[in-house]
Amino acid sequence: MHILITGSSGQIGTNLALRLLDEGHSVYGIDIRPNTWTDRIETLLQDRALRRRLREAGLKRAKEFSWERTARRTLEVYREAIDVRRQVGTAAGPSTDGHTAAETP
Repeated sequence: MHILITGSSGQIGTNLALRLLDEGHSVYGIDIRPNTWTDRIETLLQDRALRRRLREAGLKRAKEFSWERTARRTLEVYREAIDVRRQVGTAAGPSTDGHTAAETP
């Protein structure tokens, strides 16, 4: 997982970042000063090229989202869930009240 930590040069931020790095995560820090305790944390203010690459990647990824696309995909998921419920209900046969699961209110 990619994780961004603000205040990464302080004691808490540094210890959190080191633990996450040890767990295999990619960790990036943001701070107004360099981290004097470790050089294992990439700090965005220290690395302008990395900051630029992450910014560009984020803006590119954001273009993949829109309210219309999100609403359309949400509707598709609801329809798929209804279809599955109908298929399961039909296969299950009538319930104890005489309705199939698809007919159950």
